[in-house]
Amino acid sequence: MTALPPGGSARIHWSGLLSQHESTIALAVPWPEPTLHGMVVVRSLSMSIQQSNAPLPAETMEHMLSRNVERDAALLAPRTFQDYVRLLGGKVSTLKLELRVENPNERWLTLKVDGGTPYGSAICTVNLLDSTRLSGDFHIFTCACGHAGCNRIYRGVRVVHEGACTLWKAYYAKGRKLFLFDREQYRAEILRGCTEVVDFLRESPENFCSPVESPTRRKWLERAYFQATGG
Repeated sequence: MTALPPGGSARIHWSGLLSQHESTIALAVPWPEPTLHGMVVVRSLSMSIQQSNAPLPAETMEHMLSRNVERDAALLAPRTFQDYVRLLGGKVSTLKLELRVENPNERWLTLKVDGGTPYGSAICTVNLLDSTRLSGDFHIFTCACGHAGCNRIYRGVRVVHEGACTLWKAYYAKGRKLFLFDREQYRAEILRGCTEVVDFLRESPENFCSPVESPTRRKWLERAYFQATGG
């Protein structure tokens, strides 16, 4: 394990992870302060770390972006993003989050699309936040205990971002399974709703919003919130 002081960035030497050749990549990574008594612990996997302020090389950035495009396309294969847009007739849905008061120390997050509720059980704020910045499968629909499988949810919502749009393939949604959102509206509404959840949980350790109950799940939410909001 290697400890880094808060602030700044790290130069990490990767061997064959992003290309077939060894390369040294400068990652400008901000980290919260204080964390672990003012230190951030980074797991060292055969890599050397030096303090650096150099930008990420353009060639490496281009390679990473092209890999992201390939990965996103694979998520929808054999169809394309535009195929799904045509299937929906270009209809753009609106996502809305509502925080319901159960009792003074408990809140329940409800997710609505175009005024309807595609899933009536617990919503995972961690996966929801991660879906604002990444494409992939996310267990946004879950169980109040925090384990999606407990509620017989075995596939996540497939989320793919392209341009100004965000596509959902929601296998366990009631009724419609396919949704298209305006990417900015999608992100803004999730950040707004999750900010309410985070603020409520920060008020008291006695407060909870299913499935965020344990200290560990609170840490997961704080991390996802930090990453989604940029700090």
